[in-house]
Amino acid sequence: MKSFVLKAKYRYHIDLRVTDGFRSVEEQDKLYAKGRTALGSIITKARGGCSNHNFGLAIDIVPIENGKLNWETIIGISLVE
Repeated sequence: MKSFVLKAKYRYHIDLRVTDGFRSVEEQDKLYAKGRTALGSIITKARGGCSNHNFGLAIDIVPIENGKLNWETIIGISLVE
């Protein structure tokens, strides 16, 4: 993952931060509740137990713009050439 973040920084001039990796089922359920049964906007489609985060198979990587995490920007950078 370090090489991916460095590739983004030096080749594409994008600063990235890994914000999440493994999440417990309880943590995922709290995120799933946002915008549904809890205040806030919907931020995930997966319930606890249905997210790759619950199995250590996903990470969230967010670009940093003007010193702040920007969850609105979607970028596509391949891990392979």
